[in-house]
Amino acid sequence: MSSNIDKVIACLMYLGISPKIKDKDKDYRGRFFTQKTAFLAKALGMNLTYCFTPYVSGPYSHDLACDYYANADKVESLNSDHKLSNQEIEILDKIKNCSGIYESMTLMEATTTTIYLKQQTPESSDDDLFVELKHLKPYLSDSDKLIGITKSKGLLFKPEYLTDEIKKELAAWDSIDN
Repeated sequence: MSSNIDKVIACLMYLGISPKIKDKDKDYRGRFFTQKTAFLAKALGMNLTYCFTPYVSGPYSHDLACDYYANADKVESLNSDHKLSNQEIEILDKIKNCSGIYESMTLMEATTTTIYLKQQTPESSDDDLFVELKHLKPYLSDSDKLIGITKSKGLLFKPEYLTDEIKKELAAWDSIDN
């Protein structure tokens, strides 16, 4: 059975993310995307036991941070024996196809924070989520907040539940990104 960190490394490898871990001051971006990738994978159904809590730049797992620092060489070399299952690949493909989240740390932060909030209070409306994001993340642009909410909908909902209206909304937002 693979360890959590091996699954995370396999996810990073599949998504083409090569984080630098050893130099704490140099590559915050790599650690940020490692945290957010693991959170998204877990939120979408991957069996990871990391516990995520709200943090300055979105969902964060202290245990994951301990694991990637303790296994920095392994993470940086993307060395994992974990074989991704078909379900795990489907989850990662959904993340990979979520346009723009790996190009913008603020968009990734808005998207993952929205998913975290939606997990805590599933009945939250888009307006509720926007107000909460405005309160928690005043430094994010309104555009990132709105696009993050829309991206979270695309990630959380199964394709069979996406209405034509939501598909049109996602397409409209994706065209703005480009």
